[in-house]
Amino acid sequence: MRKKDRGFSLIELIIAIAILIILTGLLAPQFMKYIEKSRKAACLNNIDVVIQEYQVALIENQKVTPEEVLDDIKPKCPSKGFYSIIHKGEELFVINCSEHGNSDGISTDPAVAAAQKAYNEMKDFVGLTHDETIKITGTNSNNTAIRDYLLNKQGGSWPEFDKQYTQKAGFNKNLYVQPYIFKGTSDYKRTDDIIVYAGASKDNTGDAWVAYLIYNPQNGLWYHAPDNKSTYRIQDKPWDVIQKDTIDNGWLPVN
Repeated sequence: MRKKDRGFSLIELIIAIAILIILTGLLAPQFMKYIEKSRKAACLNNIDVVIQEYQVALIENQKVTPEEVLDDIKPKCPSKGFYSIIHKGEELFVINCSEHGNSDGISTDPAVAAAQKAYNEMKDFVGLTHDETIKITGTNSNNTAIRDYLLNKQGGSWPEFDKQYTQKAGFNKNLYVQPYIFKGTSDYKRTDDIIVYAGASKDNTGDAWVAYLIYNPQNGLWYHAPDNKSTYRIQDKPWDVIQKDTIDNGWLPVN
């Protein structure tokens, strides 16, 4: 006769349930941390969306306020936090979430906002591998391919530089804000430097590498040559070289 299969005893079931309870207690905190991390990422993405929409709106309408853009978008925090605008001086503010903190300082100056936008768009490509960049651009991983990709997102033209700044810098022509990424070595170290500048070419044709004004992300100021005539070719140069050259040549901030 074949022996009947033996089932679990009561003791074995109790032990199995106890092990499951212990494992659940160990894994639950990690799972909750993962959920909250995802919620925070979604919340910060909401803040980024508001910032980008504000920067676009500010270029078109210098009287628009961050409060108006925030109220128009009405982002929802996954952790039920609420968003608010905190002003830090006349030309700087942050977007704050009551649950997840705030953004970096955003300028209410249209010329600076345009520079911050260009910088942040190019920043997404910093540190990416050759293959990762190709997946995004669809063609290549070099600077031209990245700029073409960003230019297409802008509708085929870089945003026009604020005319008030152009006049202050002494240039009587239309200039356009655009980013450049230097992928190479600087002082024997690998670097992905982002340079934002204002050039006369509104797309990637012509003399697209000539900078009439250069933005310094470290202090949030635009700089121009002291004679209001000289320009600077940024191609194939890292930020530390560009910064040294402009300082040596007495470039001045646009006041």
